[in-house]
Amino acid sequence: NGIETIILEGSKTGTLLDFGIPLSDIVFDADKPGTDATKFVFDPLPGNFFKVQNGQIVVGSELSDAEESTQHTFVLVVRGLNGKSSESKGTINVKVNIKDVNDNMPECIGVQTFEVEENILGLTESSLRASDKDVGKETGTVFFDYTGPFFTVNNETGALSVVSSLSGRRDSIEFNVNVFDLDSWKTQGRPTECKVTVNIKDVNDPPVFSFANGTELHIKENIVPGILSVCGADGKSLCDLSAIDSDTASFGQATVVYEISGTDDCPTPSCLPVTIDSSTGILSIANGSTKFDYESGVRSYSAFIKASDRFGDTGSLSSTLEITLVIEDYNDEYPVFVESGPFNVPEGESGAIVGKVVVSDADSEGFNNSVFAEIDNDFFEIDSSTGTIKTKNANIDREQVGSLDINIRAVNVDAPFLSKSTIVTVNIIDKNDNPPNILSGTEAQISEFASIGDFVILDSKEKYVASASDDDVTAEHNEVYFELVDNLNIFELSGNNIVVI
Repeated sequence: NGIETIILEGSKTGTLLDFGIPLSDIVFDADKPGTDATKFVFDPLPGNFFKVQNGQIVVGSELSDAEESTQHTFVLVVRGLNGKSSESKGTINVKVNIKDVNDNMPECIGVQTFEVEENILGLTESSLRASDKDVGKETGTVFFDYTGPFFTVNNETGALSVVSSLSGRRDSIEFNVNVFDLDSWKTQGRPTECKVTVNIKDVNDPPVFSFANGTELHIKENIVPGILSVCGADGKSLCDLSAIDSDTASFGQATVVYEISGTDDCPTPSCLPVTIDSSTGILSIANGSTKFDYESGVRSYSAFIKASDRFGDTGSLSSTLEITLVIEDYNDEYPVFVESGPFNVPEGESGAIVGKVVVSDADSEGFNNSVFAEIDNDFFEIDSSTGTIKTKNANIDREQVGSLDINIRAVNVDAPFLSKSTIVTVNIIDKNDNPPNILSGTEAQISEFASIGDFVILDSKEKYVASASDDDVTAEHNEVYFELVDNLNIFELSGNNIVVI
């Protein structure tokens, strides 16, 4: 039926075609072997690509590209010689397959410029185009290799995908894509670079807030009406809740309008303690607002900030930010004395407990409602944390003073150190600490002829009357009683008088 072989394209002149066996072995002649009748010759081959040389087929001229022709077929004619100049001939079909070699680089087809909308993420409708003139599967199939920060290219199809947000981009993104044929892909050979330009098309996007949804704004209860300055890491930056609209002017850029609303408990702006500037998005404390009172029990407000662009009547897009206003306690309540006497304390005792003042503070947390007490007095001291009052020394004398008024001041332990003072009255309790003073004379007389029952008399002939005083001021401690320490068995007391017995 014929013979067939494969040879690489571009093979040089004289390259032997290998059919697996010599040509002479495929010629059969029925004449007796060894006679002239078995001798034969091959006719010249048609065309210039191949020729018979020394009984073999070789390349006659450098083979053309396989891209132009992948196969050559021809008929090989063999002639037998019988020695009498008569001849016979035979034919065989020859097929030569030209094997493609990787002698062409991939080529980019046309200008690789695409347009992608900024809000696309994922596969686009655009694909890179490239080809390779080589015709073999290994050498003519192209592969793409590109992964970038914004785009990827499918290895086989060249399809363009967006992998990162393009929102707000207004420029063109340029990058180079490596294109391989399959052979180079496997061997990491030199690729062709295709320059790609992607133009970003603006579409109308809603404004975007820089604050995260659910942001908490912590506000001290003593804040005054005006622009709110509690935002940012420093807790002092302006509460600029503006949203960024990166669209071009044709889509309403720079015309964002802001509104604020509350939740079901406080649906209208008027019931919120804050307002928002409709054009700047800056938050402020509403004028006349009295809603920031931590002690009232309302310690947070929820609000929604809506930012809308103004692209026509029907094309407006908006975003909503939910915020929580957290009211924080501030030291704005003065201490109040709950218990402040009057108290009683015995005279003349050092370290005696007088009593305990109790102070409260309506502030709710931590140092804001912590109070210490102080006193400036020569006789008393106070435990600043417990409010317990004690005598400082034993110098308080009931006979000198019946009560003392103490000025006690209660002070918050945190700024602005609000304080309150009160007068505490301490009543001095009398003790029996003074001996009686005898006031009656120390001399008296009696007649040597006195009889039983006669009174001891004075020079004035009046009865001797024992009398004394006591400096203690209360009746129980200053009542005086008399007794004879040594009556010589002659006298006794009769009331305050002395009589003979």
